[in-house]
Amino acid sequence: MGFVNSCVVHFIRKKIDEKFTNAVIGQQGSTVCRGHTRPFGQAGCQEHKRCRTGEREFAPLRSFLFEQSARMESSAPISQHSVFIGAQSYMNDSGIVRDRVFIGRYCSIGRRVSIAAGAHYMTGVSTNPAPAQGPAEAFYSADEMEALEFSAASRGDAPTILQADVWVGDGAVVMPGVVVGAGAVIGANAVVTKDVAPYSIVAGSPARHIRFRFPERVRERLLQSQWWDLSLETLKAFQSGNVLSFLDEVEALNTSEMHFADCPTLAIGT
Repeated sequence: MGFVNSCVVHFIRKKIDEKFTNAVIGQQGSTVCRGHTRPFGQAGCQEHKRCRTGEREFAPLRSFLFEQSARMESSAPISQHSVFIGAQSYMNDSGIVRDRVFIGRYCSIGRRVSIAAGAHYMTGVSTNPAPAQGPAEAFYSADEMEALEFSAASRGDAPTILQADVWVGDGAVVMPGVVVGAGAVIGANAVVTKDVAPYSIVAGSPARHIRFRFPERVRERLLQSQWWDLSLETLKAFQSGNVLSFLDEVEALNTSEMHFADCPTLAIGT
């Protein structure tokens, strides 16, 4: 996935004053209010009276990167390290994004969604973080690990990745380290504990594959097209409602005719 690779390289941190009043996402202004990002000039968030009266409270977003037209409406996003949200992607209210999360372009994320949900160590006396906690290998010998049937790296620190065009239904939970392939659909209230194949529809707890959105050859063509790298203007000129016609049009483009998205990025750091 070229877009994923290029954006991970661009996963930088930029220091910005915590008391900034507004910033620019692409050609649109935006405000950040209790974790919300909205085009500047809109009425603002409907949940909070302070927003409607113009008195804004800024959330402690650390190392967030937003591409042009990305939208975050969750009231209390959390980021201890790095979060990237691609162009045209949005996340509705009451959700949480934790650290080391990559959200590709054109993702649609519902309400009350938890991405990279917190994990606790289960190899000590308690799963509560108040007592001493850490990976099993920090406390047990190799023989003890074998006797207790513990594996190393009981709690991974791999990034959680939603590739382009992922739709996540309301109330879903995506566990840390999961990679959700491009075009996948996650059903409402699903608990995703394993990687999801591109264009797979999954549902349930734990989430299980239901079916694919398209036949294999169509999926291959979609992935090869990497249409999410094209500009929105280019995409709107094609018949996106008919996947076969759309692919024919994209594949017929000459290199000189391709207009790739050039999305400015807003960095919010500490």
